[in-house]
Amino acid sequence: MRSNRAALGVLCVPLLLVAGCATPPPAELLTAAYPAQQCASCAEWNAPQEPFRIFGDTWYVGTHGLASILITSPDGHVLIDGGLPNSAPLILDNIRALGFDIADVRLILNSHPHYDHAGGLAALQRASGARVAASAPSAAVLEHGRPGPDDPQFAIHLDFPPVADVRALAEGEAVAVGPLSLTPHLTAGHTPGGTTWTWRACEADDCLDLVYADSQTPVSADGFRFTGSPAAAGFERGSALLERLPCDILITPHPGASSFWERRASAAGLIDRGACKRYAESARQQLARRLAAEAAPSAPGADPAAEVIAASRAIVEAFGRDDSEAYFRLFDPEATFIFHTTPQRLESRAAYEAEWAAWRRDLGFRVRSCTSREPRVQLLGDVAILTHLVRTEITTTEGDATLEERETIVFRRTGGRWIAVHEHLSPAPDTGG
Repeated sequence: MRSNRAALGVLCVPLLLVAGCATPPPAELLTAAYPAQQCASCAEWNAPQEPFRIFGDTWYVGTHGLASILITSPDGHVLIDGGLPNSAPLILDNIRALGFDIADVRLILNSHPHYDHAGGLAALQRASGARVAASAPSAAVLEHGRPGPDDPQFAIHLDFPPVADVRALAEGEAVAVGPLSLTPHLTAGHTPGGTTWTWRACEADDCLDLVYADSQTPVSADGFRFTGSPAAAGFERGSALLERLPCDILITPHPGASSFWERRASAAGLIDRGACKRYAESARQQLARRLAAEAAPSAPGADPAAEVIAASRAIVEAFGRDDSEAYFRLFDPEATFIFHTTPQRLESRAAYEAEWAAWRRDLGFRVRSCTSREPRVQLLGDVAILTHLVRTEITTTEGDATLEERETIVFRRTGGRWIAVHEHLSPAPDTGG
C-alpha cells in the first residue's frame, strides 16, 4: 500500500507568486517577461516603438504590437493600457522621451484585463501612484491578476501581476483629470468587461473624436462555444455601438487589428471617419464565421461529449507538464475535491491551493507525466460527469513513484465552456490475479 506522502493524487494548484504576496512584490517581479514557451508572440508584440503624437494632447507610448495611450493636460495625465509586464519599462521610457513625467499620470485605464494589455498596469501604477479604473467586470479581474471562467480564453490565459484598489466604473460613467474627460462603453465579448474609451482632442480650434476600441475578436480556448453565449451577445452589442460612435481617429489595443500602422503611413494619416464602421463590420464577419464553424456537424465543438473529453484532456495535459497555473485555471473557484489520500473534503479551489502548497514545500512534490485512458462521459443538460483512469509519475523527497488511480470529474457548462466543479480521486481497481 502506498503511503499518503507518495500517493498525492493528480490535482494541483498554482503557486501564486504575486497574487499571494502579503507584502508588495519587488519591482523586477512586476516586469518579468513570460517565457517564450508560454507566449510565443510576446517578443514580437513587445518590439520597441518610438513614441509620437496621435493628435492634440493624445500620444502613442506603447510598443509596436501593443498600444498604450497617454492623454496629457497641465493638471495631470491619463494612461490607457499597460501591455505586457515587461512592456512597462518601455512605456515609462517612451513617456520620458516625450518630455512628460510618469508622476503626473493621475489615472490609468484598461481596455480589457488580459496579460497583454493589463500585464504592465501594476508596475505603472507603482511608478506613478495613479489610481486605476475599469469596468466592474474588469476591475475584479485586475485585482486578482487572472480572468474568471466566463472569459472565453480562461483555460489558456496567463496570470499577470494584480492591480491594487481598482475603481469599478458603471457603463457611460465619465472619468476626468483636470480638463480631460473620457467615457467608457462596454464592448464585451472578447472578455466580459471589455471597454471602449472615447474622448475629444483638439489642436487649436480643430477638435476630433478619438475612439480606443477594445478587441473584437472571438478567440477562445478549445471547447468554448460562442453560440448562445453572453460573449456572442456582447460582440453584437459592441459592433452596433462602434458603428454609432462619433469616430475621427480609431486606435485599438493591438494596432494591427485596425491597420493602425498602415493608416498612419498613408497620405490621409490617422484621421479616417470610416475606420470604426469597418472595424465593427470586420468583427461581425469574424463572429459569423465562428458561429458557422460551431454549427457545422464536423466542428470540433459540436459534440458536447467531445467537448467534455477535450476539457478533461486539458486538465491532464496541464498537470502532466507540471504547469500548475494553467491547470488551476481549469477549475471553478468554488470547486470541491475528494482525494483518497486526504482525510477531509476540500471545499474550494483555494482550500486545495493551501494543501498543494504544503505538498510542494514539505514533500518536494513534482509531476513528471500524467496520462488518461478509458474516458466515459454522462451528459445531464449543462452538467457532465466524466470518469477515466489516470497514470501519474511523480517525484518527491522520497524518490519517484507511479500512481494508478480512477478519477471522476463533474463539469458544468458556463459561458459556453465546460468548467470543472468537482473532482473525486480513488485508487484504481486492482485487476491483477
